[in-house]
This record gives sequence, C-alpha cells and structure tokens, in this order.
Amino acid sequence: MKEARRVRLEEIDDHDSPVVPLRPLVLDRTLGRLLLPGEISLLYGDSRSVLTIMAHWIAIAGTRRGRASVYLDTGKNFSPNLVRSMVGDSDRATRVLRRIGVGKVLCAQDFEQHALRSLAMRETSVIVLDSLAALLSLTGSPGTVERQRALFRVLERVREHIAERHVHVLMTDRCTTSWSSEAVSPLGGLVLAHSVDSVARLIPLLSAGQTARLVVERSSCGVNSTDSVVVRVTRRGIRPLHRER
Repeated sequence: MKEARRVRLEEIDDHDSPVVPLRPLVLDRTLGRLLLPGEISLLYGDSRSVLTIMAHWIAIAGTRRGRASVYLDTGKNFSPNLVRSMVGDSDRATRVLRRIGVGKVLCAQDFEQHALRSLAMRETSVIVLDSLAALLSLTGSPGTVERQRALFRVLERVREHIAERHVHVLMTDRCTTSWSSEAVSPLGGLVLAHSVDSVARLIPLLSAGQTARLVVERSSCGVNSTDSVVVRVTRRGIRPLHRER
C-alpha cells in the first residue's frame, strides 16, 4: 500500500472557503456560505434597522481567528454600543472594537478609496458597506445613467483588488417593488444584477416583530436557492427559529 503523504498547512487551498465564520451554525450554512474570498454579496430587505444589525453581526464575525473587518457607512449606522450588546463580555467587546475599522462614505468614489485602504491591512477578512441605498442617494439622481456608470466602475475596481487579497465585500441594500409586476428587487437596477456574485433577502414577518426569513436568492457556490432560515434579529444578536428546505 502506498504511504499517504502528509499535507502541509500552507498547501491547503482555502480560496473557496468562506472568509467569515458566522454563528449560529444554521446562519453559517446559509448566509455564511456566500461570504467567499474575492467576491461581492448583497443582503437586502425592507427594514433598515434589521439590515444594520445583521451588518454589525457580520463585522463582529470578521474579527474572529485574529482577523479584522471594516464597516463603511454614511456616518450614522455604526454603533459601538450595539457591538458591546452583541458581544456581551466587556473586555472581549473592547478587543473586537479595536479590530473593526470604521469609515464614512459619501459617494461611490469614497467607497473605493476606503476599500483600497482597508486592503492594505493584511488582517482584513470582510468589508461591510451599510448601506448601498444610502450611498446611491448621495452619488447622483435616481435612475440616471451617470449614477449607474459610477457604481459599475467602482464595483469592478473594488472586485479586482479584493480578488488579489481574498477579501469579501458585503453590501446591505433596501428593496423596491415594481409598480407593474409587483416584483421585489434591490435598489441599483441592472448594475447590481451583473456586479454581485450572491444575493440574499431578509423578508420581515410582520406578526413576529424583529423576526425575518433569510432567503438565498442567488449564489456562486451552489447553495440551493430554496434554502432559508427564520431568524430573530435583536440588539443581542441573531437567533434562528427554524430552518426550511
């Protein structure tokens, strides 16, 4: 029998493994599997507060295993107190906050510049933009070709750089409903359809307060599009209620 060769750690290719380990496990198996290195994902929904809580949760997860994360917003969303509430232990919360870089973006070009600065840090695992809707509102008039082109150019340049450093970019976004077909889609139009790798939606369950169904709509890693998990989203973190297939 041929002797098995011992594989060295540096020989293992982890470029197809998610960069951020999410908790609880059912969330890691749905949303977590989308957070692949060198890719851009979109998480959208109706509730801005629920999206922001989820963005904080992912930024916190990005600091595990000695890594760091970056949280970009228009200057109003990031909350150190929310991080402390989610982490619980005050000493650990202090360490987590030190590993989350925070930047203010007022236009698409700001997003690109902050992303490039973040990539200069080797420890960066994930860049969270919360939210794309706010960024678009500051970039130009709704529906204009100029705004669409600016977004497309920035996302393509960011993609080139994160591919080199194996970093993931997650963007939150609000949704819009078509007046003719009543179809629900994220803001950003066709640009997002061609510029992101994975899309997940948070559908609020109005009868259950801060409860939402997380549905993976599109993925580059073969996740079944029918996978979903019902989660309760609070200031103390994310808790699953049940998973559907």
